[in-house]
Amino acid sequence: LIPSILVGAVFAFAMAIGEMSATIFIALPQNYTLSVAIYDNLGVRRFVEAGASSLVLVAICVVAFLLMEKFSEGSTGGTL
Repeated sequence: LIPSILVGAVFAFAMAIGEMSATIFIALPQNYTLSVAIYDNLGVRRFVEAGASSLVLVAICVVAFLLMEKFSEGSTGGTL
């Protein structure tokens, strides 16, 4: 049961970290997120900074999914 909970948590984390519309809607200066930084950099044509921030975001997601694969190893959900 624990691997399933961890996999669900990683999926929720990955979805939340990339959620742009809600983030921009509620973005305040004190909770400046990586997604908002990418959006702001693209808005002022700072493509190098936006690319670097995007790379960090992708790296976080890749690490999260690799950890998910490691912890869910050997447990399968069956077939449909």
